[in-house]
Amino acid sequence: MNTWQLTSYDETWAFLRTGIEHTFSDEKADPQRPCARELSRVVREVVQVRRWEKELYNALCEELQSQADACVSRCTDVTTVAAAWRSFSSSLGTVVTVFRCLDAALRVGLDPVYRVGTTCLRRSLEQRGLYEPLVRELVQMTRARLDEGTINDCRACVECLRKLDWYSSTDSEGPYLEELVLRDARDRFTREACAPAQCCREYVRRVGAALDACAATFLSSTTVPLLESVVVEHLVAPAIAHVVASGAGALLDEALGGDASAVHVLTRLGGLCRRGDALCDLQRAVSTHAAKLARQTLSAPDERVGFEVLKLLDALTTIVEAAFTIESVEAVPTDVWDAFNRKEETPATWGAKCVEDAMEAALNEEDERFAVCAARCFDATLRTDKTPSLRLFRLCRAKDVFEATYRADLGLRLLGHLTTKTSHGALGREHDAIKSLENECGASYVAKLEGMCVDALRSRAMVKGFAHAIANPTLLTRGPWPAYPECTLVLPPLLARAKVEFEQWYASHHQGRKLHWHCDLGSCAVQAKYATDTLVLDVVPAQACFLLVLDDGVCLSREALSTKVGLDGASFDTVAASLIEARLIVCEDDVYEATRKRPVNGTVAPPRHDAAAPLRARVADAVRKDRAYAVDAAIVRVMKARRTLPQKRLVADVLRALVHPAAEGDVMARVESLVEREYLESSSPGVFNYLP
Repeated sequence: MNTWQLTSYDETWAFLRTGIEHTFSDEKADPQRPCARELSRVVREVVQVRRWEKELYNALCEELQSQADACVSRCTDVTTVAAAWRSFSSSLGTVVTVFRCLDAALRVGLDPVYRVGTTCLRRSLEQRGLYEPLVRELVQMTRARLDEGTINDCRACVECLRKLDWYSSTDSEGPYLEELVLRDARDRFTREACAPAQCCREYVRRVGAALDACAATFLSSTTVPLLESVVVEHLVAPAIAHVVASGAGALLDEALGGDASAVHVLTRLGGLCRRGDALCDLQRAVSTHAAKLARQTLSAPDERVGFEVLKLLDALTTIVEAAFTIESVEAVPTDVWDAFNRKEETPATWGAKCVEDAMEAALNEEDERFAVCAARCFDATLRTDKTPSLRLFRLCRAKDVFEATYRADLGLRLLGHLTTKTSHGALGREHDAIKSLENECGASYVAKLEGMCVDALRSRAMVKGFAHAIANPTLLTRGPWPAYPECTLVLPPLLARAKVEFEQWYASHHQGRKLHWHCDLGSCAVQAKYATDTLVLDVVPAQACFLLVLDDGVCLSREALSTKVGLDGASFDTVAASLIEARLIVCEDDVYEATRKRPVNGTVAPPRHDAAAPLRARVADAVRKDRAYAVDAAIVRVMKARRTLPQKRLVADVLRALVHPAAEGDVMARVESLVEREYLESSSPGVFNYLP
């Protein structure tokens, strides 16, 4: 179209008005009507050449008002307002594009075309009184579950209110939609807070649903944090500490029982604690319950309860890490993040650290027993040719008890590897385990353990020149090995002769050395012949002596059998019980006899009696003596450096110098002993001097 044919303003405005009416109409596009590009040329001519921008601006305002009135005339509720806004907003966008030259030419103080359109629409809604019912309906819809179409209509209404400056209160008078929604949320959540949940799960479900509703709302993204703060203020902050204290333990028990939903509930509970500034309460609840479970597990009478403690530790740390790990740094409150930085811990390790610290404190209430259980667990894992976990060892404070107990079991394992002609691979695994302990506590801690391994590796070479058809002795040095009790076992004639032959061979090759025999620590292969079968039984020497004495249908009383094998008391009962359990001998009326039938289920290797039990029984006394020596040495070192110290300072310095757990009473008992032996003197009450 040639715009120069529009000679007057009235003709030009009539042309533009026709285009505006066509833009706001619901009719299909008419190719005979002017397009947006042609209208833009006309506007540019009017503004830049004819200079009719003032008249055009006033006429456009009147036309937009009439179009807004026509659009609002069909509105009654949220759905119709949303449809009207979509239509009006789309058409207004086209008008703004057409009249952009007018926007550029307007003087300061005049609203742009888009602002004029939204103001006209707001005026039309005010005249029809639609604002209050519309806002009231939107507030009610924030409480309900809506379908996708209704949510889209609500979002369109919210967008309309934001464009019309009716969404949130700024400098103008309210109340507007955001304020009314927050006021309704406060009233609703206050009523919910007055009805406490029946359990922790119910509380987490209710508060989680409220927070999920806030996140999924059709309101503006700026309103979501305000709604969440209302939930935190009325539902989380007042009750979260009590809920955590009363329900976190039950959720942990359910998670340990295999309930996957409990882990999800714990995850939501951790999120609520972060929002409600209750992380300290959560840590306290988790620590308390972990300590309680650790005490219950360790209270079992069996010393092999270490496996159960390790399973509990692994399960708890896995559950707590899965539930309470913070996914992003932004999710952590500033003060809590600063606290993590001060502790030099990352949020990802908070759960495991909390559980480990609590279980360490609880398990070491009986530090010596826990050390024994940890050592037995370590030993049992190595017996299955697996790599033992160091988690229990790291929690153990009485590491000297652990070392003494572990050394007693290590000796039997090494002897078993040697006497059964096991390859050096098993000894290599033992050495690797000792190296891992060395990495934790240093070379001095494992000096005796390494000496035992080295001695075991050299033992075969030392007896390489001795050959015997029945016996294969193992030669060890006495230093690093535990002080095994003297052997009273009466060996069978064949083994007794082999023993004498080895003593003669050893004396001929090594002068000035003395042998001490521990016949009960070896291993024997006994051939058992039954009516239709022959078995080879792998037994210890004490069990072999029992079987050989009772051979050929011999029946012996307890006294006679005890005399022939050289065992009595608890040792006799332990060996006899192991053979009876294996169905190799029977006992009736205190008379023992070998079974004449093949053992049930093809039992070949009977249960071995625990030869290390006497050593472990003496571990406590031995460790107590070693600790006394260590405390004496620490006191002397401190006093030699300080010369004179008051009691409190002396006790504090000595406790810092010790590597094993000790109390003030233990230190003072050794101080009194040193005073009696004239290493120290008390110059005045509570003050001690070193005597050179």
